[in-house]
Amino acid sequence: MYGIPSLALYVVILVQIIRNKHDKRFNRPFYRLCFLIGLVDCVVYLIIYIFFTLPIYSMFSSFYGSALFFPSPFTTAVYFSTYLFTYLQLFGNCFLTLNRFTCIVFPLKHNRIWRACFPISIFATVLSALAPCCLLYGMPSFVLYILILFQIIRPKYRKTFNNPFFHLCFSIGVVDCLGYLAFFVFFHLPMYSLAAPIYGSIFFSSITLTTGVHFSLFMSGYLQIFGNCFLTLNRFTAIVLPLKHDKIWRVLLPMSIVITAAISIAPCWQLPSVGSSYVLQSGSAVGSYRLMLRRPLPKISFNLLLSISIACVDAMNSETIALIVSLLYGIPSFVLYALILFQMIRPKYRKTFSNAFFRLCFAIGVVDCLGYLGFYIFFTLPMYSITSPIFGSSLFAPSAFTTGISFTLFVLLFLQIIGNCFLTLNRFTAVVIPFRHDKIWRFFFPISVVVTIVVSIAMCWEASTATVLYSPLDGGYVLTQAIPNPGISFLQKATMEADVVKLTANLVYGIPSLILYGVILVQLVRPKYRKRFDNPFFYLCFLIGVVDCIGYIISFFFITLPTYSLFSSFYGSPFFSPGPFTTAIYFSVYFFGYLQLFGNCFLTFNRFTCIVFPLKHVTIWKICFPASVAITVVAFLAPLSQLGSRHYYSDSY
Repeated sequence: MYGIPSLALYVVILVQIIRNKHDKRFNRPFYRLCFLIGLVDCVVYLIIYIFFTLPIYSMFSSFYGSALFFPSPFTTAVYFSTYLFTYLQLFGNCFLTLNRFTCIVFPLKHNRIWRACFPISIFATVLSALAPCCLLYGMPSFVLYILILFQIIRPKYRKTFNNPFFHLCFSIGVVDCLGYLAFFVFFHLPMYSLAAPIYGSIFFSSITLTTGVHFSLFMSGYLQIFGNCFLTLNRFTAIVLPLKHDKIWRVLLPMSIVITAAISIAPCWQLPSVGSSYVLQSGSAVGSYRLMLRRPLPKISFNLLLSISIACVDAMNSETIALIVSLLYGIPSFVLYALILFQMIRPKYRKTFSNAFFRLCFAIGVVDCLGYLGFYIFFTLPMYSITSPIFGSSLFAPSAFTTGISFTLFVLLFLQIIGNCFLTLNRFTAVVIPFRHDKIWRFFFPISVVVTIVVSIAMCWEASTATVLYSPLDGGYVLTQAIPNPGISFLQKATMEADVVKLTANLVYGIPSLILYGVILVQLVRPKYRKRFDNPFFYLCFLIGVVDCIGYIISFFFITLPTYSLFSSFYGSPFFSPGPFTTAIYFSVYFFGYLQLFGNCFLTFNRFTCIVFPLKHVTIWKICFPASVAITVVAFLAPLSQLGSRHYYSDSY
């Protein structure tokens, strides 16, 4: 049901490309590549379906277990064809992507490039039988990298790329290319048995050569790491200090290059004294080599950065490392958040950010920052044993202070949740009611702020009277309530019942979706837009939309709600006992389900004819539209047999 229509549609598209081959639009390398890849796709689908999917089913076991499929040249050819056409797909799509790349990057020379590249791409794709060769993956990426670097240094584009960012990009790109070549030639290739005679020869027995190679590999890795750090710093200053960015990097660019080179050499300075050589890997039947150190490196002096990290790890336990990692992540994020908020209130940008959306963003941002600080200081830090003397002291004994901390954390949490709800509502009105959005939020902004504060405090007001203390937990402390308070918030009480949570989630998702659907349907029938939507496609959309809305309401009230224990007494009442009413409900659910199913089939068919028969599409649907409506309504007959039976709600739990 899925594959055959898709294959048929694919074939129809390919036939259309052939039929219009004399059209200038389709007489281009892109469409010729599309056609060839399409043929390969169809062949691959047929091969995989016939020779891989069907044999899985027991009904075909006698056929695929026959002598025809015994090991023979035929089964070998099937296996080979599968791999061949799979690689044809892979490399064909790579060239198709390259075609789009040149169309964007070299729009004026695109046609000239592909006059030469098209036959080359066909030839290279056909050679994809050699695709398992590791060179065919790395070399195209390497060549593409070289071409990009070449474009950066061309005199034609020198002015465009004459800034520290592109200077750094070029330098790191050169290091990347050299590092890739060195890694591939001296580390990756020796692992293959084909290269064993070369790397096992006298030429690579020279300790000086192998040690130099090993040193270069280590150094290129560090050059990449530190170079990318400075590249990230360049982008950071461009965002945070845009006016002073150029001045900073006039000084910082040469410094960054010198620092990167110096720091990259420093970690590897002892490697030459140890030496390296190619060693035959144990357990290798055919023979493969690996570049290895001749003796273990000194733990402390091998690598400056590694030495520091090892010493730190030895001095710290996993808890300390976790604390440092959390600080390394949290502090920069917090600082960046604070910088963004600061930019929003600067007089220079005040006009830009003087609307309800950005004011809500600023208010929520302030709450986020305060919430992060409060949560980290009073909830996360106490869990570490390092801070246990502080949070185990009398200062944090049960008192108004600890109660205030707990209450504040709850309030900030609810401020974030409800504030983000209003922020989402702001975006909703901006999309659905764009012309009235500003007027609405001039009035609604202060209301949203007041409602957020009042509701947040109301949600957790009882936390202001609860006894709160720091109780010991695995060497640290955790903020807990000494006396469980079931009324700490309406939300917490609600979450104690799983049914309430699921029901709330259904309502939060379903009601806005239903309202949005209704708004769209109203827009379709408004006189203002009637001419624009006066075609069978939108008629079908409107009818299916109405059916969807009615189907959702019926399904929610008579299928979803009865599954919740909250409504068991209602749906278990005599009103829902076996009779015509419950039978009518059962019939309606099935009826609207079939209407949706058949309606969407005809909607898909409408799009199909629009693509395949664009010139005859309108004529076809002058006849097909009433026919499709009639056939869809005939879905009434599908559940008609249920009218004679009796249906009721049963307790399934």
